Amino acid sequence: MLEGDLKELHEASLDVIKQMGIIDVVSTDMTLEKRIYDGKETSLRSPRYTYNLFNKLGNKHCALCNCEIPELIQGAHILLVAAIRRMHSIPIETRLEYVLDGDNGLWLCENHHNMFDEGMISFDNHGGLLLRNDIDQRHMRFIDETTKYKVLPPEFLTDKFLWYLEQRRLVG
Repeated sequence: MLEGDLKELHEASLDVIKQMGIIDVVSTDMTLEKRIYDGKETSLRSPRYTYNLFNKLGNKHCALCNCEIPELIQGAHILLVAAIRRMHSIPIETRLEYVLDGDNGLWLCENHHNMFDEGMISFDNHGGLLLRNDIDQRHMRFIDETTKYKVLPPEFLTDKFLWYLEQRRLVG
């Protein structure tokens, strides 16, 4: 993440990172983020969004089951990127802010992320887990068994997080 006057990492720093093995170094700035946002993808897996989630939430682990397998943990947007793209009355810079905001997300495992995106689960204004009424009983058992936490930690529930949650409800 490029910050302040930093334009690129020093060669010595890059060498240390490369020795660690599986880490990719990708320079990013708002130009790159805007290009990613303007693409055809319905989600946005940008370095800046991930960085902002790390700053807000800390290390990757599912907020609902505590899974810590890095390959399974994803940044789940509260207000979906597709919904933000449809907000044509708002300037693109503001929409891009919404898309990249750490308050507009949670770390979720693939299962919980898909359930959230499909509207099977959601959250009330106190962070309590909400389940859609028409979920098949056998699927309810799976959700119950795989969902260790039924309430989000209070520190997640910032005013901005709750605003994104409300916007999600409004756009369906």
